Amino acid sequence: MGYLRTGGWLMVPLLAMGVVLWVLLVSRVFELRRGWAGSLGALVDAVSREPDADGVLPRAARGAVAALADPHAKHPRRRMELAIWKSKNDLFRYQRAIEVITMTAPMLGLMGTVAGMVETFDALGQLARVEQASQVAAGISQALITTEFGLFLSIPGVLAGRALDRRALRLSAQIDELGALIWEARARHA
Repeated sequence: MGYLRTGGWLMVPLLAMGVVLWVLLVSRVFELRRGWAGSLGALVDAVSREPDADGVLPRAARGAVAALADPHAKHPRRRMELAIWKSKNDLFRYQRAIEVITMTAPMLGLMGTVAGMVETFDALGQLARVEQASQVAAGISQALITTEFGLFLSIPGVLAGRALDRRALRLSAQIDELGALIWEARARHA
Protein backbone atom coordinates (compact mmCIF):
# COMPACT_ATOMS: atom_id res chain seq x y z
CA MET A 1 0.00 0.00 0.00
CA GLY A 2 2.94 2.30 0.68
CA TYR A 3 4.07 1.71 -2.90
CA LEU A 4 0.76 3.01 -4.22
CA ARG A 5 0.78 5.97 -1.85
CA THR A 6 4.33 6.92 -2.81
CA GLY A 7 3.34 7.07 -6.47
CA GLY A 8 0.86 9.87 -5.83
CA TRP A 9 -2.69 10.44 -6.94
CA LEU A 10 -2.07 9.06 -10.45
CA MET A 11 -1.69 5.58 -8.99
CA VAL A 12 -5.46 5.43 -8.43
CA PRO A 13 -6.41 5.70 -12.13
CA LEU A 14 -3.45 3.49 -13.07
CA LEU A 15 -4.57 0.82 -10.63
CA ALA A 16 -8.17 1.06 -11.90
CA MET A 17 -6.93 0.75 -15.47
CA GLY A 18 -4.90 -2.30 -14.51
CA VAL A 19 -7.90 -4.03 -12.99
CA VAL A 20 -10.08 -3.26 -16.02
CA LEU A 21 -7.32 -4.35 -18.41
CA TRP A 22 -6.89 -7.76 -16.82
CA VAL A 23 -10.63 -8.34 -16.50
CA LEU A 24 -10.97 -7.63 -20.24
CA LEU A 25 -8.01 -9.85 -21.14
CA VAL A 26 -9.32 -12.76 -19.06
CA SER A 27 -12.80 -12.27 -20.57
CA ARG A 28 -11.31 -12.47 -24.06
CA VAL A 29 -9.41 -15.64 -23.17
CA PHE A 30 -12.67 -17.33 -22.18
CA GLU A 31 -14.56 -15.95 -25.18
CA LEU A 32 -11.94 -17.16 -27.65
CA ARG A 33 -12.20 -20.82 -26.76
CA ARG A 34 -12.47 -22.77 -30.01
CA GLY A 35 -14.96 -25.23 -28.50
CA TRP A 36 -14.54 -27.95 -31.09
CA ALA A 37 -11.66 -30.42 -31.31
CA GLY A 38 -12.63 -32.09 -34.58
CA SER A 39 -12.64 -30.90 -38.15
CA LEU A 40 -14.94 -28.15 -39.35
CA GLY A 41 -16.70 -30.64 -41.62
CA ALA A 42 -17.49 -32.81 -38.59
CA LEU A 43 -18.82 -29.73 -36.80
CA VAL A 44 -21.19 -29.01 -39.67
CA ASP A 45 -22.49 -32.58 -39.41
CA ALA A 46 -22.70 -32.46 -35.62
CA VAL A 47 -24.24 -29.03 -35.13
CA SER A 48 -27.77 -30.44 -34.98
CA ARG A 49 -26.75 -33.42 -32.78
CA GLU A 50 -24.68 -31.44 -30.25
CA PRO A 51 -26.51 -28.13 -29.70
CA ASP A 52 -24.92 -27.69 -26.27
CA ALA A 53 -21.30 -27.54 -27.44
CA ASP A 54 -19.82 -24.30 -26.18
CA GLY A 55 -17.13 -22.26 -27.83
CA VAL A 56 -16.64 -19.92 -30.75
CA LEU A 57 -17.02 -22.42 -33.58
CA PRO A 58 -20.13 -24.26 -32.29
CA ARG A 59 -21.85 -20.90 -31.62
CA ALA A 60 -21.00 -19.68 -35.12
CA ALA A 61 -22.24 -22.93 -36.66
CA ARG A 62 -25.51 -22.79 -34.71
CA GLY A 63 -26.03 -19.16 -35.75
CA ALA A 64 -25.41 -19.90 -39.42
CA VAL A 65 -27.64 -22.98 -39.41
CA ALA A 66 -30.40 -21.08 -37.59
CA ALA A 67 -30.20 -18.31 -40.20
CA LEU A 68 -30.84 -20.93 -42.89
CA ALA A 69 -33.59 -22.73 -40.96
CA ASP A 70 -36.51 -20.91 -42.57
CA PRO A 71 -36.88 -22.38 -46.08
CA HIS A 72 -39.17 -19.55 -47.15
CA ALA A 73 -36.93 -16.70 -46.04
CA LYS A 74 -35.66 -14.35 -48.71
CA HIS A 75 -31.93 -14.14 -49.33
CA PRO A 76 -30.81 -17.13 -47.24
CA ARG A 77 -27.16 -16.63 -48.18
CA ARG A 78 -27.19 -13.04 -46.92
CA ARG A 79 -28.91 -14.11 -43.72
CA MET A 80 -26.24 -16.74 -43.13
CA GLU A 81 -23.44 -14.29 -43.97
CA LEU A 82 -24.90 -11.84 -41.47
CA ALA A 83 -24.89 -14.56 -38.79
CA ILE A 84 -21.28 -15.39 -39.68
CA TRP A 85 -20.35 -11.69 -39.55
CA LYS A 86 -21.90 -11.37 -36.08
CA SER A 87 -19.92 -14.38 -34.87
CA LYS A 88 -16.70 -12.93 -36.26
CA ASN A 89 -17.45 -9.51 -34.81
CA ASP A 90 -17.81 -11.04 -31.33
CA LEU A 91 -14.23 -12.30 -31.58
CA PHE A 92 -12.92 -8.76 -31.39
CA ARG A 93 -15.00 -7.62 -28.44
CA TYR A 94 -12.96 -5.53 -26.00
CA GLN A 95 -10.04 -5.31 -28.44
CA ARG A 96 -10.27 -1.53 -28.75
CA ALA A 97 -10.64 -1.02 -24.98
CA ILE A 98 -7.54 -3.15 -24.36
CA GLU A 99 -5.59 -1.13 -26.93
CA VAL A 100 -6.69 2.17 -25.38
CA ILE A 101 -5.69 1.08 -21.88
CA THR A 102 -2.31 -0.25 -22.99
CA MET A 103 -1.59 2.99 -24.83
CA THR A 104 -2.87 5.24 -22.04
CA ALA A 105 -1.16 3.58 -19.07
CA PRO A 106 2.39 4.65 -20.05
CA MET A 107 1.13 8.17 -20.74
CA LEU A 108 -0.36 8.36 -17.23
CA GLY A 109 2.93 7.03 -15.90
CA LEU A 110 4.74 9.75 -17.80
CA MET A 111 2.34 12.30 -16.37
CA GLY A 112 3.29 10.99 -12.93
CA THR A 113 6.93 11.45 -13.87
CA VAL A 114 6.29 15.06 -14.79
CA ALA A 115 4.30 15.64 -11.59
CA GLY A 116 7.08 14.11 -9.51
CA MET A 117 9.74 16.23 -11.20
CA VAL A 118 7.66 19.38 -10.71
CA GLU A 119 7.42 18.50 -7.02
CA THR A 120 11.17 17.94 -6.95
CA PHE A 121 11.96 21.30 -8.49
CA ASP A 122 9.48 23.04 -6.20
CA ALA A 123 11.28 21.48 -3.25
CA LEU A 124 14.62 22.63 -4.58
CA GLY A 125 13.39 26.19 -4.96
CA GLN A 126 11.50 26.63 -1.70
CA LEU A 127 13.06 24.62 1.10
CA ALA A 128 16.17 24.89 3.19
CA ARG A 129 19.03 22.60 2.24
CA VAL A 130 18.36 20.12 5.07
CA GLU A 131 14.75 19.56 4.00
CA GLN A 132 15.54 19.54 0.29
CA ALA A 133 17.05 16.07 0.26
CA SER A 134 13.90 14.34 1.55
CA GLN A 135 11.60 16.37 -0.71
CA VAL A 136 13.78 15.73 -3.77
CA ALA A 137 13.89 12.02 -2.97
CA ALA A 138 10.10 11.90 -2.56
CA GLY A 139 9.53 13.66 -5.88
CA ILE A 140 11.90 11.41 -7.77
CA SER A 141 10.39 8.34 -6.13
CA GLN A 142 6.91 9.44 -7.20
CA ALA A 143 8.15 10.01 -10.72
CA LEU A 144 9.76 6.60 -11.01
CA ILE A 145 6.96 4.62 -9.40
CA THR A 146 4.21 5.95 -11.69
CA THR A 147 6.36 5.40 -14.77
CA GLU A 148 7.21 1.88 -13.66
CA PHE A 149 3.59 1.04 -12.91
CA GLY A 150 2.39 2.43 -16.25
CA LEU A 151 4.92 0.28 -18.08
CA PHE A 152 4.10 -2.68 -15.82
CA LEU A 153 0.50 -2.48 -17.03
CA SER A 154 1.21 -1.71 -20.64
CA ILE A 155 3.90 -4.19 -21.66
CA PRO A 156 2.17 -7.42 -20.56
CA GLY A 157 -1.17 -5.99 -21.71
CA VAL A 158 0.17 -5.36 -25.21
CA LEU A 159 1.75 -8.82 -25.40
CA ALA A 160 -1.39 -10.59 -24.15
CA GLY A 161 -3.65 -8.45 -26.34
CA ARG A 162 -1.61 -9.21 -29.48
CA ALA A 163 -1.64 -12.94 -28.72
CA LEU A 164 -5.43 -12.82 -28.32
CA ASP A 165 -5.76 -10.82 -31.54
CA ARG A 166 -3.80 -13.48 -33.44
CA ARG A 167 -6.06 -16.16 -32.00
CA ALA A 168 -9.15 -14.16 -32.96
CA LEU A 169 -7.86 -13.81 -36.54
CA ARG A 170 -7.29 -17.58 -36.80
CA LEU A 171 -10.79 -18.23 -35.46
CA SER A 172 -12.23 -15.66 -37.85
CA ALA A 173 -10.71 -17.53 -40.80
CA GLN A 174 -12.12 -20.79 -39.45
CA ILE A 175 -15.56 -19.22 -39.12
CA ASP A 176 -15.38 -18.13 -42.78
CA GLU A 177 -14.47 -21.68 -43.75
CA LEU A 178 -17.27 -22.99 -41.56
CA GLY A 179 -19.78 -20.71 -43.30
CA ALA A 180 -18.68 -22.00 -46.71
CA LEU A 181 -19.03 -25.60 -45.53
CA ILE A 182 -22.51 -24.95 -44.12
CA TRP A 183 -23.61 -23.33 -47.38
CA GLU A 184 -22.22 -26.27 -49.39
CA ALA A 185 -23.99 -28.76 -47.10
CA ARG A 186 -27.25 -26.86 -47.56
CA ALA A 187 -26.82 -26.90 -51.34
CA ARG A 188 -26.18 -30.67 -51.32
CA HIS A 189 -29.34 -31.35 -49.27
CA ALA A 190 -31.58 -28.98 -51.20
